[in-house]
Amino acid sequence: MKNQMKNMALAAVLTTGLFGSTVFAGEGNEKPSIENNRLKNRVEYQDMQQAMNVIDAKQASIEALKAEKKIHRDEDNTIALHMTKKELRKARVDLLRARAYLRIDKHDLKQDQKVAIAEQKQEIKEAKKELRKAKREMRKSKRKKNLDQYAKNTDQVAHLEQVVESKTQSAEAYEEDVDEFFAYLDVEIDETLDK
Repeated sequence: MKNQMKNMALAAVLTTGLFGSTVFAGEGNEKPSIENNRLKNRVEYQDMQQAMNVIDAKQASIEALKAEKKIHRDEDNTIALHMTKKELRKARVDLLRARAYLRIDKHDLKQDQKVAIAEQKQEIKEAKKELRKAKREMRKSKRKKNLDQYAKNTDQVAHLEQVVESKTQSAEAYEEDVDEFFAYLDVEIDETLDK
């Protein structure tokens, strides 16, 4: 009974420490981390962090239950051993469930990002379409020697070229952020699952 209380206290301390810890400490400028990425505040990422904390807690709980099981086996306490095995099975199933939720959350986040990138590419495509139309109008006004309309079309073409360039740069930067985010996320998940 005394050992069981010690083990439970140990599991509580480990669990509390795991919930309060952060995965990426990022000391100074030594190593870039997920903390600098603009996607870290997404609800899905926060759900994933919660799932990773649950996984850490379940792994600590399983280790504590294994130690408790060994103690009960050594004491030849069959009832307590049976109860501990039952709790251990439940903890293992909970761990599998938490890992499945983590995979699902990661997949959902990836799909959301793919949709966002596709929407940006569609916006670029439409901006380029407007640019082509404006260039056609500019050429048409030049052929007709309508200088007022030509000057107006030239300004419009210049503006649309800037819009296309801006949207393209923004989309490329976002795509790089997404790739970088998922690289950090894979490391974070691997660290959690390898414990």
